[in-house]
Amino acid sequence: MLRSAPLILMLCLISLGCSDESPASLDFQSSMFSSSDSTVHPVFHTPLSKTTSNRPAVQVDILDESEHWFFRAELYLSVQSSRFPENTRILLPVNIGDFAGCRSRFIQLPFELEPQDTLLINLLEDDELTEEAQQVILKSSESLGYCILVGTKVFAPAHSQMVVPPAVAGLELLGEALLQDISIHRFENYGTAEYLCPTTLPHLPQNANKLTLLNDSNYAHIQLRIYCPRES
Repeated sequence: MLRSAPLILMLCLISLGCSDESPASLDFQSSMFSSSDSTVHPVFHTPLSKTTSNRPAVQVDILDESEHWFFRAELYLSVQSSRFPENTRILLPVNIGDFAGCRSRFIQLPFELEPQDTLLINLLEDDELTEEAQQVILKSSESLGYCILVGTKVFAPAHSQMVVPPAVAGLELLGEALLQDISIHRFENYGTAEYLCPTTLPHLPQNANKLTLLNDSNYAHIQLRIYCPRES
């Protein structure tokens, strides 16, 4: 049964490993856009400086993947920036498909953050998702690491074009929908959290604060750490 918390579809993203670089923080104020290079992402409506270190990454740590004691929950992470159009969401499989058995993942999102932006994050379980819809999501995630939902449609555009989009309209960038009718109401909410972007973010996950997603019973299935990797 769907819980009353707002649901936001996420992003599924490209896995990143930890580096051995020394701890440091990214000061967003030092990389604010000037009027000459400030642009807006055609799909996400987020700032677009094409700077890798402005794109947040998330470490997902699974604490408990059980469902009603005897079964394993099939979990997805849903992420949306406060700048996103209301019907645009990103969805990332957490522990299914190629990610089955995974207890911790490093993922970088394909959009940029600025101070005071809010990330809306939900942990979802595919309570009534059809087998067809699940396979579409998993197939999209094999190559992209994530899929994008606009309304009830599922898209899997090229990751490189989402990170550095060409000068085209958002729908043209998304391409053809892989699935025409998927509803967020087929998911059950297993936890929710909001993250207000600070002026500085750490470059390494171990230096980031833990963000716990709690369900209606104040129980946590996962924890997150949000950070911004350095330019490679």
